[in-house]
Amino acid sequence: MNEEVLKKEIVKRLGIEALPDEEQNELIDQVNEALITRIVFETMEKLPEDKVDEFKSMLESETTTAEEVDKYIRDNIENYDEFLGGVVESFFKDMEKSIKEGEDNSSEENN
Repeated sequence: MNEEVLKKEIVKRLGIEALPDEEQNELIDQVNEALITRIVFETMEKLPEDKVDEFKSMLESETTTAEEVDKYIRDNIENYDEFLGGVVESFFKDMEKSIKEGEDNSSEENN
């Protein structure tokens, strides 16, 4: 999923189209950071145990490129695009559920 598509998806899912661009970008950055954290965590869970330390080293290295990380993941996780799509979808569902619960709790407090 490329960056522009992801930004549009975040705006759509959060329903923040009406916010000023600066506020949208701030929220997008926060959601993007949380999503990347979730992807890295889920990827480490999915990797064979003997590959996790190597993957961590790649992430910590200042010389490793995004392309190298992507190739490593694709070489070690079958159907990575499907897996990634599932992680992203799960993340958004969890986020939407959390937002709804927050709205429900807020409306209960106001009554």
